Amino acid sequence: DAIDLYNHALARKPNDKDVLRALGFIYLNKALDDVAEGTFKWSSCFPFLSFREKTNLYLGKAKFREVLAQDPQDASAMAGIGRIALIDGFPEIAEKYYFESLNIEPKNTTALSYLAALQSMQKKYYTADSTYQLLMGLDPDDEDTRNNYRDFLHIKNPSIDLSGYYEEENEKNQITEVWEARLKNYGGAVTFIYSLKDQLKLVGNISFDYIVLKNLLPNPFLNSSIYSFDIQRPKVGFIWTYSPYLTISGGLGFS
Repeated sequence: DAIDLYNHALARKPNDKDVLRALGFIYLNKALDDVAEGTFKWSSCFPFLSFREKTNLYLGKAKFREVLAQDPQDASAMAGIGRIALIDGFPEIAEKYYFESLNIEPKNTTALSYLAALQSMQKKYYTADSTYQLLMGLDPDDEDTRNNYRDFLHIKNPSIDLSGYYEEENEKNQITEVWEARLKNYGGAVTFIYSLKDQLKLVGNISFDYIVLKNLLPNPFLNSSIYSFDIQRPKVGFIWTYSPYLTISGGLGFS
């Protein structure tokens, strides 16, 4: 496979940094099972990766470090180490490597792609949008970049969520074994989410709840409906993402 071919090339030229760099990215992508750029499903469960996946990440990191040992200004190898740092669960270190890479080579598409995905994960939507715009301008025909940007816009753009529920509970007399009452609780909600700026979202919500308690006993002196009422709850609030692992939210509302 590709790893065997590049290792064979290294056997002839052990210090070929182009081959070392390429092999580093092959190991990295192999560990992620060729997941598209910008997808971080591994980052929250790194300790539980299989031995094979961990090994590929360590091998990839080792190849990138060999490149940097020869050329400390290699922007792509630096971005690769940053990517592995993110998978290890260290987004701050990853961001540092990405910016160092871009200080060396401002138009490095690998570093820009990784940075845009990280900024999206950090909920820095407006900053990430600018990074994606720059990346699209550098390589408008790259299909992965277009797909990642399209997926990103689905997250950034305002959204409306509709939800509903229905619950029913019947009460039975333990002595007569007769069903006496039925409680119904149902309703729905409309939620609107809008990004105000990086890491801050405005959230509006209106919920409608209906509660009905009905008598099931055949009694002409009792109404079938013991009570029923409806509740409306408008609420407005915010969601602030301090880091990928800490989110603060709050709101005001009334019933």
